[in-house]
This record gives sequence, C-alpha cells and structure tokens, in this order.
Amino acid sequence: MGSTICRDQSPLSSKCSAKGCNKCVTSRPSQNLYNTKPTEIDMHGKDPMYNFGKPIETNKYKKNELSVVSFTSTDPNFKSFALSKKFLKTVYKNGGQSFYCNEHFDESFHFKSFKSYKPQNIKSKRSYRMEFEHIVPAENFGRHFKSWRAGDLKCITKKGKAFKGRNCARKTSEKFRLMEADPINLVPSIGAINGRRSNYRYAEIEGEKREFGTCDVEISNKRFEPRDSVKGDVARTYRYMQVKYNVLLIGKSSKKLFESWEKKDPISKEECKRVKSHINGKEFGIFKGHCS
Repeated sequence: MGSTICRDQSPLSSKCSAKGCNKCVTSRPSQNLYNTKPTEIDMHGKDPMYNFGKPIETNKYKKNELSVVSFTSTDPNFKSFALSKKFLKTVYKNGGQSFYCNEHFDESFHFKSFKSYKPQNIKSKRSYRMEFEHIVPAENFGRHFKSWRAGDLKCITKKGKAFKGRNCARKTSEKFRLMEADPINLVPSIGAINGRRSNYRYAEIEGEKREFGTCDVEISNKRFEPRDSVKGDVARTYRYMQVKYNVLLIGKSSKKLFESWEKKDPISKEECKRVKSHINGKEFGIFKGHCS
C-alpha cells in the first residue's frame, strides 16, 4: 500500500487500516527526541488533531529507545480527566506529597500543616486543598486543536451561544480527552500553587524570590521555576507527551533548558514510584532499566 497523503498532498511514511483508510496510524518521530515535530494528517473528514501547515516526514525510533505504551487508549480509568482524577485518588488514598513544595497531604486530600509552604491567602480553600495539576498545561496542547481555537458546530449552549476553548475541545475530540486525562502528566499540587502557576512556561529565573514561604518555586514574568529535584521530571513529562501524541510541545527556547534539566536531575526512585503508581504499575519507554 502506498503512503498516505496529507491535505497539502505531501506523502507521509504512514500506514492505513483497511476499509478505505478512514483511520491512519503514523510511525513515530525521529530518534532526536528534542527535535521531534508534529505531523498533520488528513483524517478524511474528521477534525484533525493538529494544524501546523506543511507536514514533516517521520522516522521510527531505534529499537527500545523510547517505546511508549498506549495505556490511555485501553484503560477505562483514563478515558477522561474526571476518571483519571478519580483513579489517582485511590493511589493517594492514604495521603502523599505535593509535587512542587514536597508538602504532605492527608487522606482527605488536604494540607493540615506545612514545613516550607506559606499560604498567601489564609482564607482561601485552595491554599489547603490538594489538586491534580497538569505538568504540561492543558492550554499548551489544547491550542493545537481547531475546536479549542475556533470552536465547532457541536459547541453551542442550550441558549444558542457558541463557545470554544477547553470545553469545546473536550466535547469534540477524543484525542484531547486522552491527553487531558493522561496520568503521567498529572501530579498532586497545592491548589494555590496550581492556580498561581496557571499555564506559565517553565524557565530558569534569576534570584530566589519566593512567594509561598520557603517553598522552592519562583514565578516571574509569566515564567515558573520548580525545585531542582523535579526539573528532570518536568522535562521528561514534556518529552513523553510530545512523543506519544505527536504534537510540538518543546519549542526552540525550551529545548536546551529541558535537555539540561534531564541531565542534572536523572530519573529517581521517587519519580519511578510516582509514574508506575499512576499507570497501574506498568513500566515503559524512558523508565525501562531505571525502575525496578
């Protein structure tokens, strides 16, 4: 069978399923993991997942270099963000540690005392509540969906008002729902930190100005720097999401930063434990040989 053709008629190294090629399965991007670029595929009338213009030919990874299991497409726990959060609450049913401040939350998913974190607003419930936060913000991958940017005919309220953004992407795209629900990209966070971080890009910020007591996070000019011991976790999560879903998440400005973070903060026992607990104990890809 010949290569599939993108909307601009450029050939791709892809294979189609039977019955008229209504579903295409592409090969993985090249082995240079921080140079992977997305491909836009003609989904035969279906809303394409990405919208990047000229498609780029892809090559397979070297054997066992970064094999990514598609657990989110088969495990019923991860069909939606709500279901993933429900599952993760069973993982942390006895409490756990927050990702950014390493503060302990109890079985009620609340923080009762703190070692480093200091609430900015002592009356806010989010200052004491654990929330599951996306390392790669939903907006960062959501904007690659046409329904997020421009809406869809299905995104109409009962009062006839059109809407777009996250709710529209969630309503119209199964791929967006799987990305939003991916448990590798979800971590426990203090609600106030989650809110303050927003969808800011990760960066190295000069100085050690901190807003939440001595919790080691810096926020400045819509940039966010986490503590050193999770910087590699952040970089690997971005790489994982980019590779698995074939969407450009690591731009030129972040490429060198994330490469540096991965080297300085290699995979730890804590990261292995978190990742494996989030996916029912499976081990895959970049964690093979690192997690026993």
